[in-house]
Amino acid sequence: TAFASHLLAAVNASMVDEAKMDKALMRVLERRFSTGFDDPTYLDPWADLGPSTIGAQSHLDLALATARASVVILSNHDQLLPLTGFKEILVVGPNANVTNVYQLCQLVTRHSHSDFH
Repeated sequence: TAFASHLLAAVNASMVDEAKMDKALMRVLERRFSTGFDDPTYLDPWADLGPSTIGAQSHLDLALATARASVVILSNHDQLLPLTGFKEILVVGPNANVTNVYQLCQLVTRHSHSDFH
């Protein structure tokens, strides 16, 4: 490839430190090996799964249901949370300004299945 030929020329011209290149290559190879990227397909139980399986409607439905079920609303009924004495609590995140359940339900149900592709 053009990249390889230019890189080789840069190494030969001492424009790129070969030791740094070796170190970077080792990091890439270590990640590939540790994640099984180069394992033979017979060792990979998911090798036969393709986009049609992974993006199946049943999987998208499950992902959406899981996202909806994962919404947590903080309330302190019967003073179960150790929040006595606090005047303010910092809530952070992209939906930190949601102040009522109706808004929260709108956020959760606004997303279509296309958001999960």
